[in-house]
Amino acid sequence: MGRPPLPKAEIKADLIGVRVKPDEAKKIAHAARQSKETPAEYMRQATRERLENPPEWVKSKWTPQELHNQKVWVSFDYVGGAHVERIATILARGNPNGEISVTLALDDYWASHLGIRTFMPLPQEFVDNIKEMPNPGNAKFTLFAPTKSALGNSV
Repeated sequence: MGRPPLPKAEIKADLIGVRVKPDEAKKIAHAARQSKETPAEYMRQATRERLENPPEWVKSKWTPQELHNQKVWVSFDYVGGAHVERIATILARGNPNGEISVTLALDDYWASHLGIRTFMPLPQEFVDNIKEMPNPGNAKFTLFAPTKSALGNSV
């Protein structure tokens, strides 16, 4: 005698195996413990989030390695009219087709240990406007919005 059958919507019939490096497995296990989930639940949720919010792949003269974790001085308008001028962090990764996905990470802190990080995926027209600073100080790159473009529909 087994357990009662699950409703069709709750059945998990397909098994997809993923190999990870030992350090990745430790990070997954730690993140799962922090969110009070099993590693399988944690990975399932991460996959769902990626499927619901896929990256925007674009062409760029920059490689992911040149942009990733670099500081950028940004100046643009949000949809709705708010203007932003500040330093952000670029998060970039590539795909096998030679395209990249570029996301801005904007940090706002209320105290030294309290804050919020906003992620803003960049469309092609914004990625095309990433320029290297001639005399980098706090930021290696600049990003000024294309004329009459606003960022925020994908946030």
